[in-house]
Amino acid sequence: MYSELYHIFYDLLSLSRLYSYGSRVRALCSVYGYVPPSNEFLDLYAKLEGLAKKIDKLSEIPPSSSIGFIEKILREFDYSVILFDNLGMPEIMEIASKFEVLIAFFVINPHGDTAAFKTYFLVRYMRNLAEKYAMDFLNFPDKIIHKLSDHVDKCPDFSLNELIEYLYNNLTLRIIRIISKVEDDKILLMADHGYDIIKRGDNFSVCHGYECLSAKGKLIFSKIAPIMLIRRAT
Repeated sequence: MYSELYHIFYDLLSLSRLYSYGSRVRALCSVYGYVPPSNEFLDLYAKLEGLAKKIDKLSEIPPSSSIGFIEKILREFDYSVILFDNLGMPEIMEIASKFEVLIAFFVINPHGDTAAFKTYFLVRYMRNLAEKYAMDFLNFPDKIIHKLSDHVDKCPDFSLNELIEYLYNNLTLRIIRIISKVEDDKILLMADHGYDIIKRGDNFSVCHGYECLSAKGKLIFSKIAPIMLIRRAT
């Protein structure tokens, strides 16, 4: 089941290169049922929908069997490693469109939050994990998401287009610029969870973990804790 899941994930990242950032976010919104699937992104929507269904089926299986494998990778990898607190599907797909993806898989974080992820690696803080394996640690993505999700019951006055613009300019583009400045040819990226999109009336916002559930949103892509080995596209 997991091998099939990773195959879907890798195919999804390859396919995402063919779509604009806005189309990718709209395809995600179609998975939540916020907007109808469009011919503009129908193939991408189908892949995301398939991924979401597999994640739901496997969410009750603890990821402990994968942790030893991940730790082995972290011990043996000789290039730059970046650990993110929160890396969402919009950012993952944008990274795949800008860099060559050599390896891509993920651990399912069933709660979609940092607390659960830390227990898998037996650390108290994310910085402890970063220090243990000499990783650069970036937590600004989670701060940006919480800036919105802390008020998720009172969704900011974002239309979908405004949310797309906000996420791209304040989060996604910043991540791409940081990765682009890394001098190593190969870079390993890792994150503890992602985030989900939520809708209230005509307004859109983001959330992850308990915030999604408390706001009666869907906890789907928050559960993805990705591991990606990328190389500068030639």
